[in-house]
Amino acid sequence: MRHYLCPVKSISSIRLILTLAVFLLFHYGAMAQDTAKVHELTKRAESAAISGNTFGAIKLYLDILDLDAGNFQAANSLSGLYGHLHQNADQITWAKKAIEINPKYAMAYISLGNGYGAAKDLQNAEDCYRKADQLDPKSPIPPYCIAVIQESNGDTKAAISNYQRSVDRDSLFVNGYCGLAVAYARTEDYTSAQLYINKALAIDPQSSRAQEIKGRILEFTTKPKD
Repeated sequence: MRHYLCPVKSISSIRLILTLAVFLLFHYGAMAQDTAKVHELTKRAESAAISGNTFGAIKLYLDILDLDAGNFQAANSLSGLYGHLHQNADQITWAKKAIEINPKYAMAYISLGNGYGAAKDLQNAEDCYRKADQLDPKSPIPPYCIAVIQESNGDTKAAISNYQRSVDRDSLFVNGYCGLAVAYARTEDYTSAQLYINKALAIDPQSSRAQEIKGRILEFTTKPKD
């Protein structure tokens, strides 16, 4: 006699199983459709953001969250887009939403820190960057952001240390070398400043920021002394 792990003993049981099977097929089919739609909307939102259509990108990311309320990347993208529009309150709100969904998402703390920084709340900004640094110890962005805050507070020595940490993590991180160049120029160590700005330009010769910094350093080093 055969034995079944889950024996079907009645017509009602068969009907129940069939009903459940239909429900599951519909449920997972709908989930697959939503996933495909989210993927499509994400590509369109990214394209809109890159092309400068900020409001169009915002609309698309809101549509994504209507389909997938747990999409922390979309929430964080909204934070960044509102930051681009200088709407700091909305930037902070959406970064917090992304963190609420995923408390371990380092980039959301970066965006939150950027929002606080734009609002001149530098202590909260630095706290957010340090949290991101803990969550993502390989990224060059958190130490770079910490350095920016430290430099704005006049602590150039600490800023240099964190700019250095950023390029130690990513030897191709142009912003880190630019930060080092500016910080060393502030200390009047123009030899080091030129070294680091030349490294930045070697990586990205088209960097307008690096070109501008190099021009300013040259002005200081070629200016006649009194």
